Amino acid sequence: MSYVRSFSLRLALTYVGLFLLSIGLLVGSFYYFSVYRPHEDLKRQIRREALQLEQIYAVDGEAALIAALASRAAERGDRAAFHVFIGPDGELKAANIPTWPSERGEQWLDLDADIYTEGAEFDQHAFALDVGFDNGARLMVGRDAEDLEELRELLANGMVWLVGSSLVLGLLGGGLLSRAIGARLEKISQAAIQVMEGDLAERVPVDDSNDDFDRVSQTLNQMLDRIEELFASVRRVSDNVAHELRTPLARLLADVETLEAQYPDEANPEIARIGAEVRRLQRIFDSLLRISRIEAGRHALALDPITPSALLEDLKELYDPTVEELGGRIEIGNATSDPFRGDRDLLFQALCNLVDNAIKYGDPEPDIGLSACHKNGSACFSVTNRGAEISEQVLARASERFFRGENAGDKPGEGLGLPVVEAIARAHDGNLQLHHVNNLTEAMVCVPWRAVPAEPSYPG
Repeated sequence: MSYVRSFSLRLALTYVGLFLLSIGLLVGSFYYFSVYRPHEDLKRQIRREALQLEQIYAVDGEAALIAALASRAAERGDRAAFHVFIGPDGELKAANIPTWPSERGEQWLDLDADIYTEGAEFDQHAFALDVGFDNGARLMVGRDAEDLEELRELLANGMVWLVGSSLVLGLLGGGLLSRAIGARLEKISQAAIQVMEGDLAERVPVDDSNDDFDRVSQTLNQMLDRIEELFASVRRVSDNVAHELRTPLARLLADVETLEAQYPDEANPEIARIGAEVRRLQRIFDSLLRISRIEAGRHALALDPITPSALLEDLKELYDPTVEELGGRIEIGNATSDPFRGDRDLLFQALCNLVDNAIKYGDPEPDIGLSACHKNGSACFSVTNRGAEISEQVLARASERFFRGENAGDKPGEGLGLPVVEAIARAHDGNLQLHHVNNLTEAMVCVPWRAVPAEPSYPG
């Protein structure tokens, strides 16, 4: 599911990024048309006024400049006019703002120009141009820009809250989007996993919303219906072939046994060879029919109480003579005695197949270990043996029907032992696990631990 979560998370983050980008473009456009452009227009106006006042000072002198500044300040317009004029000797000649920088620095100044009238304060912000003359005089010319400054501050403060809230809301919306997409993809993934594990009847849930996911789910379900139909057809053909051939094989075997009784092996070895091949074919068809019945659910599980330690004791008792004859040993390690519910005959058959494989493909003198435990809600039976190295590719295909590894060419068998074990494990909703480490092969059958109900107790 990590890839699902990763895709939905990337989608959510992309959504948040686009959302913040759209907010940024909207606010940036508003700032450009409401603050930046009016501010640039105001700068051009102040620069023109400053040039006119410079000409008045240069042509008509100081008195004319002071008179022009007074006339300009008295004008009524959208923006109040402000000025400060300081003579060459540093003496203040005219001003209508309370404070300003004592030394020239920046060309453009932001000055506080509040007005106090009858105990009331009127906020004003002067945006001014600081001009210096050759004779040392200094002139500051400005206009009221309180509205632009307030709007700038409002946008700056609002942008912080807007970005913060947009980020929170975007992440929240993206999280909900990610969760919704992840949930729908998780349902599809879970259905696919169930089908891969052999449950061909599993389908992707459909909520009748007729959205894109619903249509994909419907298409997948139609595909699964077709796959299940094809598998059922193949199984029916296999069952029919096996059933049809079972009777002729039984008759053929009876005829061969009659011939074997009439002619000893030494007299006619061909009859013995034919008998061995017929018995091998019969074992193959019996195994195929057994797998088909188990996989199709026609072999109902008899869920009876099973004590794992007792089951392994019976298994050891059955194979002790064979293993001792080969000069090996079969030992029981840790084995829980807690009972659980399962089909004892099927599980015993599965473990017999595993021990048979250990004897066939392990060391010439088998060293087989048996164990059983209760872990993670499962009853796990383990059969270990020492033998030649087995590659991961062989282990991955070991439960395929008729598959035999590279070291099995001269060994008896049909390649159906492990498929039977896997079919039994799946019938119990469990699985077969194969591992090989340091010349030690482990085959483990894990089935769900179905607890045995406690016996009711009655007071004395």
